[in-house]
Amino acid sequence: MRIKISFTDYFMEDDINKTLCYFKKDQLFLSNIVDIKWIDFFKDILPEFSEIVYFEHDKPECSNCGCEMDPNGSRESKPNKLEGIRKKQYVCPKCNKTHLTSLEPFISRYCNYSHDICEKGLNYDYIAYLSYDKKRELINFENNIKIARQTVYYHESTYDETFLKRQEEINLELLKEKGIEPTGYYHYD
Repeated sequence: MRIKISFTDYFMEDDINKTLCYFKKDQLFLSNIVDIKWIDFFKDILPEFSEIVYFEHDKPECSNCGCEMDPNGSRESKPNKLEGIRKKQYVCPKCNKTHLTSLEPFISRYCNYSHDICEKGLNYDYIAYLSYDKKRELINFENNIKIARQTVYYHESTYDETFLKRQEEINLELLKEKGIEPTGYYHYD
């Protein structure tokens, strides 16, 4: 039963957007291809829902028997320590194996923080040398989340190599675009 028609109702009726997000009662269902960065946007624009439920964009298949899995409730999740977020759970009708919606493109499997939050401390090192306490304070202030100093240290130690490789690739592409050939001699101040 529809009580009022709003811009969001027209937006959600579009066939393309039905697979990415939809309303059901007081819940907003988002596909797992929607980045968790957009959660704040949805909370600001669409205040009429109480929680967000992430679901699999493509219906999952059982890794044991290959059978298509059926939805079976949801579990609470706290990406970036945000409240009111759930992940859809699926169960195989043949072998009863369960599967929880994966947000792996945005969050590592056993981590609570997105890749962007994990790399913030490394990004701050490009600006100036900061202690882990200062990095923690900046991350907490900028993202309105509580993160521990030890977590910032851990993220820097795990993301360091991949972050540096990606930054080197970006710098080499910029040099190629500008037509600059490095000589191989470097001087650091």
